[in-house]
Amino acid sequence: MVTGRPERRLPHDALENELIKIEGPAIEAIRRIERDRAPPSPEEHEAIVSLIALQSLRGPDHRDRVTEMHKAALCAISNGINWDTESTSPPR
Repeated sequence: MVTGRPERRLPHDALENELIKIEGPAIEAIRRIERDRAPPSPEEHEAIVSLIALQSLRGPDHRDRVTEMHKAALCAISNGINWDTESTSPPR
């Protein structure tokens, strides 16, 4: 018998439903700016910047950087580097 919390699953479209909350306002803002040829309001600016940030996190470049950081951290841990020291140089 298995005890503990029951398994919780998200709906298959949960991520897309959350992304729409960011993408939708940004798309509306871009369309309005293009149509009216006017600068964005502060709210529109925030929506567009949020979309750009989201897209940068979703891309392969970001995933590659995170993977490299994880590899470096695992290497440092396995080599016994003391993270509390001020030196960032590897031991000799």
